[in-house]
Amino acid sequence: MASSIKIDNGFAIKLSSHQLKKIYYLNNMDETNQAKFSYSIVPTTAKDKHTVAAFLRKFFFRDEPLNVAVQLLEETDSAAKLENYCISYLQYGMTFMAVSQTGDIMGVILNNIMHRDEVEEDDEDDETCNDNLKFKDIVVLLDKIKREADVFAQYKNVNRILEIKIVTVNEAYRGQGVCKALVDKTKEYALEMGCQMIYVECTSHYSAKAVERLGFQCIYSLAYNDYVNEHGEMVFKTQSPHRDKNLRISKMSAAMKSEYAFKVIPIISKEEITVIEFLLQFFIRDEPLNASIELIKDKDIAKNFKNYISELFNNGLAFKAVSPNGDLIGVVLNNLTCRVHVEKNNESEEDAKDNTKFSVITKFLDKVEREADVFKKYPNVDRVMDIKIISVDESFRGQGVCKALIDKTIELALENECPMVYVECSSYFSAKAAERLGFECIYTLYFRDYLDENGEVIFKTPPPHDSSKVFVLNLKK
Repeated sequence: MASSIKIDNGFAIKLSSHQLKKIYYLNNMDETNQAKFSYSIVPTTAKDKHTVAAFLRKFFFRDEPLNVAVQLLEETDSAAKLENYCISYLQYGMTFMAVSQTGDIMGVILNNIMHRDEVEEDDEDDETCNDNLKFKDIVVLLDKIKREADVFAQYKNVNRILEIKIVTVNEAYRGQGVCKALVDKTKEYALEMGCQMIYVECTSHYSAKAVERLGFQCIYSLAYNDYVNEHGEMVFKTQSPHRDKNLRISKMSAAMKSEYAFKVIPIISKEEITVIEFLLQFFIRDEPLNASIELIKDKDIAKNFKNYISELFNNGLAFKAVSPNGDLIGVVLNNLTCRVHVEKNNESEEDAKDNTKFSVITKFLDKVEREADVFKKYPNVDRVMDIKIISVDESFRGQGVCKALIDKTIELALENECPMVYVECSSYFSAKAAERLGFECIYTLYFRDYLDENGEVIFKTPPPHDSSKVFVLNLKK
């Protein structure tokens, strides 16, 4: 049951009962006040972006030493770019917030994952890199620090790092353990994602002190008075005691890893209706191709979708993630594809002439599969486990559910003597997730290049969704 209660600070969200499994209490609270000041750590989602943005504007943007030094908030375009930069991290499923039992946001932590073998993408577009905005001055400094710290060069055996981009707490709750709870949750997530280290850049004297108390080690420091422009002038004249920017890391211990608070079990055929309803809510609604042509508004969507995936319920290759109280929180539907079999065409002759929105998508997917031609690229592979659909309840994203479903699929592939797992990603975020899990991209089709007979783009997807990619995970490497 969701609750929405009037609050004092103006930053509120709705909490579902399943989000309140682990309750935290503010430090130094007596028993009579514990109920009033208890809170939970929950994932953020894209729908929280306006509330989180307002929270960051009040408790992070105005106080952060670099922002203050260049008076960034007085420049409208820079303030907007800073906000967009921060909010973009909500999409990756790695961001958490501390929320009171009455719905108040008490703190937020924004995270990202870095890989040794991946050239980090520039978060800013070309226009930003060429402008003279104050925000650019900060981006240039952050890039310099990351290059000079070069954490992967310092730690040769580390390949995946969880990076804390921003952590901030409502000033009324600072010093009460909220920051520690957010960092602890990030540690749990880092371990679930196979990260060996947590990395954080501290521009504030107080944030540096806070992470020191949490066991982080400083590996790089740059004094602000040593960072000058082409005229030899200090770029950031920060207020005392903010004298330098430093970078700190915390090595992860496997002993810190907590067990999943859910289980992954097979889906049986009688659960078909429940699973379809779940996918209509959490997959059909958000998937970029579907969203671009408003598939959810198609009156026959439920019937067409059921027909498309019905055989996937009866092959023994479908799994679901279930919370301790029995709620369905994630689904993966798989198919076994063999070289020696001529793949069955799912469309009848009547369907081939069908111009419904659903058939437009299935034709596109067939094209991607034909052109990716995995068996031609891998002549020694005869069987692949194909992940057809994977979806997680948005309230549980960033908690290892997707990884657990894929781990189960990998286990299943090995049981069925499949040396490879195959997945097609039409979403930027699902593609990034596949990359983080070690999948290799073998094919890309940009949506702008997929045209109708009139030369018009068929799928006008919202950014950052610009292509469909095919990934494989070679299990025999």
